[in-house]
Amino acid sequence: MRRSLFTLAIALLSLPSYSQKSKGDVYYQQAKDLLDGGDSKKAVKIFLNAREEYLKENNYYRYFVATQSVSIIFQDASEGKAAEKLILETNSVIP
Repeated sequence: MRRSLFTLAIALLSLPSYSQKSKGDVYYQQAKDLLDGGDSKKAVKIFLNAREEYLKENNYYRYFVATQSVSIIFQDASEGKAAEKLILETNSVIP
């Protein structure tokens, strides 16, 4: 009984940490909202901020996802060179 109460207490205390978003996640969501609203220039800036935060957090998967989002925006705007440069930069950063 005592052990199950302890386990329940630990589970309840750990719930808020699962629901908290990182700074990178907040930036990423803001960028998605801007992109949905049609403001791709501001979205690119915010996606780049998200990339920086993910890199600080060593969250390389999300760093790559944010990079991919920016490169798609660049490609849609016929800025293939910028997309290529961004991807090459990313490849050198991710271990």
